Amino acid sequence: MLPDFRRKGPKVPRYLPHSLTGNILACDPPSGGAVSVVATNHPSIESSVLTEMHEAFLERASAQDSNGDGSAALGAFLTLRLADRAGIHVADDADAIAYQARATRDFLSSLQSTTEVIHLFEIARIADAVGHGASRHLLCAPLLAFAYWLEQELRLTEALDVVDTAHRLGEQLRTPDLVAVQLQRARILRMLGRLPEARSTYVAARSLAQQVGDAHAVYLSRVGDAIVTRQLGNLPGSEAALREIVADASRDGDRDAEARARHDLGVALAQQENHGLAAVELFAAFTLYDRRSYKLRALSDLGESFKSMSWYRAAEDAFRLALADPATPQMRTLTMLELLDLSSLTGNRVAFESWRRTLHAARATMHPEAAVDLEIKLGVGHGRFGEFAMARRHFRAAMHHAKAHRLHAYMFRAEEQLGALDAGNDREPLAAATREPAETDPRVGEVADRLVELRTSAAL
Repeated sequence: MLPDFRRKGPKVPRYLPHSLTGNILACDPPSGGAVSVVATNHPSIESSVLTEMHEAFLERASAQDSNGDGSAALGAFLTLRLADRAGIHVADDADAIAYQARATRDFLSSLQSTTEVIHLFEIARIADAVGHGASRHLLCAPLLAFAYWLEQELRLTEALDVVDTAHRLGEQLRTPDLVAVQLQRARILRMLGRLPEARSTYVAARSLAQQVGDAHAVYLSRVGDAIVTRQLGNLPGSEAALREIVADASRDGDRDAEARARHDLGVALAQQENHGLAAVELFAAFTLYDRRSYKLRALSDLGESFKSMSWYRAAEDAFRLALADPATPQMRTLTMLELLDLSSLTGNRVAFESWRRTLHAARATMHPEAAVDLEIKLGVGHGRFGEFAMARRHFRAAMHHAKAHRLHAYMFRAEEQLGALDAGNDREPLAAATREPAETDPRVGEVADRLVELRTSAAL
């Protein structure tokens, strides 16, 4: 049986459709909506299969997702339960999988068609095919694709859950599939701050990649490990490792690996306040990347480096180019937030109000982190324009929302900004905005000129 969450754990809304009630899950009204598992009404389904609760999705379902009722998250939960069963199915389990697949598809059909639901339909389709004799390793690709989408949506705990679902296929996976699973799992662990686990997973991925002669995957594991080194605070060590990877990848003609290494080398240099060299490496990564989403991230980081050097026009060029063709709504939001901050930094009140209105209109669709960051940047902006009461209002709103969503780093940022405002240290940002661009490596000017050319050719 599945664990009973009556005493602890998340709650799930009590609105499961009648077609699934009594078949996959049911809610237990006397316990206030806590999950209890009931029989599946199919004799060949054994309780030993039902061992993973995919709790992250139940938490989103109980908190309500972007559909307003938690239904997409519940659909993900049901689809992953189907994937669990298909991943370990035995010959006499085909009817049970077919039954569960039918019930899951019925539920998904009742949902609004979104990117998430499209991913879920594909997982359910492959799981059903596995029940009819297809190889179980085919489940790996749609599961990893869904996990990647969740990563882009910053639902990292859910993404890890999905990757672990693929990892549980175990011996059913081919070695190249397992390498992909390990690399994606390591990246998510790294993004979650679980750095020792991330490092050991990168090592495991590299070992497997070497066994099958996958040189590109070896490079990816090396880049990931260098990022972990940076996150652990060893910036020189990370820089040295990435420079070595750049040289090796360039020699071997692996453009993607070289681009990734140069990108993260730029980030490591920027964190060491070497923004000039960072800009050079980030632009090199931008030119090497083939994947659009990676190009846009490099442009965004490039804008940050130019802003840190007070090259505000070049920073705006980079951000505008990234905004022109955003890979995801989240990237568009993050880029607009940077342009909002840049407009107040340069004293451009008209642009500041324009970005404020645009972002306010998009606020309902923002992730909590972006919504809190918006309040902080609005507070900073109003402070730069001397509107201190309005600035305080936004900082307090940021603190309130950060506390509600347990975003501790944002909470500290908002408190720090409010404290600086109350201490009278509110005019420093405007003073910083008056600085002239610093003299630096001539290659930085060349990068700035190339950004102007790109914006001109794109008519932005």
